[in-house]
Amino acid sequence: MLSTDDDSSVTAVVVGFNHAHCLGRCFDSLMGQRQLSSLEVLYVDNASSDSSVAMTSWHPEIQVLRNSENLGFARAVNQALSRARGRYLALVNPDTALDPLTLRRLIDAIRARPAVALAAPRLLGEDGREQPSLSHYPTLAGQLRRLLGRRPDGATGWLVGAMLLAETELLRRMGGLDASYFVYGEDMDLSHRVQRRGLRLHLARDHHITHTGNPRWTWDRHARVYGAYLRFLGRHFPLQRWAVGLPVSALWILRGLRTGAGPAGLSRGLRRIWSKEPDLPPEDRP
Repeated sequence: MLSTDDDSSVTAVVVGFNHAHCLGRCFDSLMGQRQLSSLEVLYVDNASSDSSVAMTSWHPEIQVLRNSENLGFARAVNQALSRARGRYLALVNPDTALDPLTLRRLIDAIRARPAVALAAPRLLGEDGREQPSLSHYPTLAGQLRRLLGRRPDGATGWLVGAMLLAETELLRRMGGLDASYFVYGEDMDLSHRVQRRGLRLHLARDHHITHTGNPRWTWDRHARVYGAYLRFLGRHFPLQRWAVGLPVSALWILRGLRTGAGPAGLSRGLRRIWSKEPDLPPEDRP
């Protein structure tokens, strides 16, 4: 029985959609976590059509929440947040593999730094190469820092959310993740809301996990990422939305012209990028 009074109890949340090819390794690495008083693993399946749910059979202690449709990452996390019993909540992508002390080290990092509320490890690819783990915001100030070659830190940057850890009650007080992001952008939004409370982020540079990531940049993914930037600016820096959105739109048009998207595809993508409505499930082509 987990207890929120237990300082090292963790609820790990994994959200999957047709991730059967990598879930086994992720689950194995979670169930091998050490030096925790207790661990609860919640797997939220967003209507997968593959054998994702069956992968949990290797670890019967994993609790499965099955959705009848793809609700997106943020809404699925919020489902699990309402049920979580651990003092800490870990958001874990299905294409990651943690070493046995990952959660313990992130807990220690938060405890050792009273101002830190959100922690993450460094991300390495399957080939051992460094992946972006802490990024500049898409604000004018963030882009200036990028152009000047400045390194983002826990006060000026946002944590890439392949694996994040925070206190469960803090996330509840913040209302969970912003469900208007379907996928991409919710980690950036969460990081900013944490910082806006006067708290800091921490990247554990001396500890890493393996993150496969998705090297394929489809039309849908580009539109979703660009749209997440403008959604974020519209919520938190509305005066900068147009200043950043115009060059983003130009990039979209240039990319579309190179790939032969056509006028209808370009127009539809631009409407999606600039939309203030909640993000939508994936589309395959322009």
